Amino acid sequence: MALFANIVIEKEAIAAKVKDESLFSVDIVEYLIKKGVSYRQAHDIVGRMVRDCLDKGKKISSLSDRDLRNILKSLMQI
Repeated sequence: MALFANIVIEKEAIAAKVKDESLFSVDIVEYLIKKGVSYRQAHDIVGRMVRDCLDKGKKISSLSDRDLRNILKSLMQI
């Protein structure tokens, strides 16, 4: 199709974007919203979680379900 004739797929750029940790934070925000947390609160909570992970040298993707639950539970009480 002529519409797609000039599309260039940059596989390396796509692979780098998929490894971006911020993708996980979006999933967590959406999860919290589905659980009844307002968008603003979810954004604040996940922002603090991301900052905490960065400060401790951890990746969000390496956190276990238990770690995530504990972190979110403690942050939601602040």
